[in-house]
Amino acid sequence: MEKEDSKRIQLYREMDRIIIEEAPIVPLFYDQAIRFAHANIENIRPNAMNLLDLRKVKIVK
Repeated sequence: MEKEDSKRIQLYREMDRIIIEEAPIVPLFYDQAIRFAHANIENIRPNAMNLLDLRKVKIVK
């Protein structure tokens, strides 16, 4: 057990790196997102993270 915080953080980062680089990942579930918008709303698009990004959305009159 490591008592020094900086050393422990370094060990956790190394562990994360090993897991990301070497562990196989098998997606077991894909979620779906359904978004409804009025006809006067433009540029509302899904993204890879399934987040709602409203920076480019416009209301057309």
